[in-house]
Amino acid sequence: MGLIAGVLLFLLWQSPNWRGGSLDIDPVLHGAGVLLRGEDPYLESWRWVTREWPWPLAYPMPAVLIAVPFALLPFDVARAAFMGTSVAVLAFALTRAGWWPLILLLSGPAVQAFASGQWSPLLTGAALVPGLGWLLAAKPNLGLALLLGSPTLERAWRTVTLILAALAVATVVAPGWWGAYVVAIGPVTHVPMVSRPFGFVLLLAALRWRHPVARILLGLLFIPQSTTFYEALPLGLVAESRREVLLFATVSLGAFALWFSQPWPEGYPAHIAFGWPYVLGGVYLPVLAMLLLRRPRPEAPAN
Repeated sequence: MGLIAGVLLFLLWQSPNWRGGSLDIDPVLHGAGVLLRGEDPYLESWRWVTREWPWPLAYPMPAVLIAVPFALLPFDVARAAFMGTSVAVLAFALTRAGWWPLILLLSGPAVQAFASGQWSPLLTGAALVPGLGWLLAAKPNLGLALLLGSPTLERAWRTVTLILAALAVATVVAPGWWGAYVVAIGPVTHVPMVSRPFGFVLLLAALRWRHPVARILLGLLFIPQSTTFYEALPLGLVAESRREVLLFATVSLGAFALWFSQPWPEGYPAHIAFGWPYVLGGVYLPVLAMLLLRRPRPEAPAN
């Protein structure tokens, strides 16, 4: 599945309507290439800032190190290889108990994440595989929300240990990256989802806080993020049956298609604000309904 996804995305990004556009993974791949040359990727990234892409490298050094193997490839191939690997990790994690969870890959959040080169597929898969928890260090806001969704305290502490190890390795490789990273995230305009219109309704997820997906939702609610479809991909894990994952995929994909078919306003803040009603109605409210209508889970053991 990773190979198929990589080939399809490579062909998509080579098409006239997509070629020349920027993907979320691009700054990290550029930064990895700069690091391989022995230079500072954060300092170099300020040269890439344009009106269309007004952000420097707004990812921590662990993300850059993860991208280093892909940066050895031609850039277009590296993009496709990264997303193909992300799909492979997610598909592997989803199929640990059956094949039906793969329907999640057809949901609105998954489609947008794949097409725009986002990190959420890789991090969602990593959160389900204990040994890959260190990957959550690549994107702190989504990684923290996924950490809150750990099924047990023991799993959470193991993941924290892996994240700290990843940060330590990054600091050994590039001791000065912390300060440069703080400066780089200055222009980022992400806000907590609870501040969006009717975002407060999602606080009802606290009634089901024992459920891992409810804790992920609450994390996304308060941790600043882009509040668009791709960030909500982990919420698809709420589905516990073929019928539920099919419902999540159908409703979210329909909302995404409706949003995608509209003329978008110019400017990143206006673009995100315009898409918020579709994300709220097509992803977050259905997930909240699934959580509230389901019988509460028994309390998980401490270990």
